[in-house]
Amino acid sequence: MKCIVCGGREAVADGLCEECLRERVAPFRVDPHMDITVCPHCGAVRERRAWLPVDDLMAHLESFVRRHVEVSCTLDKLEIEVTLGREERRVFPVTVVATGMYRGVRITSELHSTLRLKSEACPTCSRYFGNYFEAILQLRAEGSFREGELEDIKREVYDLAARIREGNRKFFITKDGEMHGGWDFYLSDKHEAKKIARYLGEKYGADVGESPQIGGRRDGQDVYRVTYSVRLPPYREGDFVRFRDGIYMVMRTGGKWVKLINAVDGRTCQVKRTDFGREMKLLATREDVESAVVVSYTDREVQVLDPRTYETVTIRRPPGFSGEEEIRVVRIEDELYGVPK
Repeated sequence: MKCIVCGGREAVADGLCEECLRERVAPFRVDPHMDITVCPHCGAVRERRAWLPVDDLMAHLESFVRRHVEVSCTLDKLEIEVTLGREERRVFPVTVVATGMYRGVRITSELHSTLRLKSEACPTCSRYFGNYFEAILQLRAEGSFREGELEDIKREVYDLAARIREGNRKFFITKDGEMHGGWDFYLSDKHEAKKIARYLGEKYGADVGESPQIGGRRDGQDVYRVTYSVRLPPYREGDFVRFRDGIYMVMRTGGKWVKLINAVDGRTCQVKRTDFGREMKLLATREDVESAVVVSYTDREVQVLDPRTYETVTIRRPPGFSGEEEIRVVRIEDELYGVPK
């Protein structure tokens, strides 16, 4: 059968020869102008009603164009190559080379379009630059923070916030700063803020308070902002305290219980944090611990050089001591105690 158009070549499909088929079959189409909305702050792209985070904008733009190439018939071995030209005033010239097999004949089309980038702040950035927040996280300490302690906890909050943001782009720290001897964080999500407050409370044995207040109205409903206070107790792990009838070193403060070790006989015990806070008296902090040279020792005693006077002093053998040349000691009420291991 001859081609119904040229009449000179054999027909291969639809009554057309290969050459006439390529000239008349146009399975590919692309709009002459395409628009895509990009957040100028974070680079997120709006697709329909959703904002998508984008790591490689150019790769995403090429994918966007590729997805908007229309194919009007069934093709085998479909290939679409997209080339973006030089950007000028937020406009990219676009070249699309589309190829596919139509009834055994390879059809190739070269299409041209323009891709226009429109700027619009995404909801998250709109909130961030609008100083939006749902919660305040207050870091405080009973008495005062130890040297470097507040900086360590602040750094931990920043790290936690960064990890949360990996799975929740709507979460961010709006602002933070020094306040009343502590530090305040303004956070965009009160639920995530509560998780951070609870984590810090568990880790540091801190009291966590929650105080909601009305921050406005939205869609006819009251909108609440919540203040979470994290207050560190006067003791820390490694401190020495008088508790009931003995002198103890604080071993662990996390959770609802405080673990203690007797500085004299090495016995350990656990006490409810609420009871411990009411009854304990702080005697020395972990920063007061010093190193002392061991002169000699017996099963019950150790002779050391007082790190201040360099006189030989006999102290009780501390729990865990196994003949080291130096041990850690702490001075409590003018008497040296060995630090339990």
